[in-house]
Amino acid sequence: MLYRVHINIENLQPKLLEAGVDMYETSGSVLKVFMAGKDPDDVCHKAVKKLVADVTAYRRTSRVLELAKDISNLIRVVKLEFSYPFP
Repeated sequence: MLYRVHINIENLQPKLLEAGVDMYETSGSVLKVFMAGKDPDDVCHKAVKKLVADVTAYRRTSRVLELAKDISNLIRVVKLEFSYPFP
């Protein structure tokens, strides 16, 4: 099933900017991603893993890798919506 996940990254954004990751600087404090999974817990887990993978792929420094370990404590999934797949 396909879900739209709303992730609050308000606490993460300043730390990303300090580490030199500016990819989420203008996207606001809520990030929206579409994820597929078998249940809502699986989708939330995949969304957090994708966020970590995107951040570490953007800039792979020791500071960013240290921050990546703590990302799950700095973000919150605020909304999870079931989304119909496109035909």
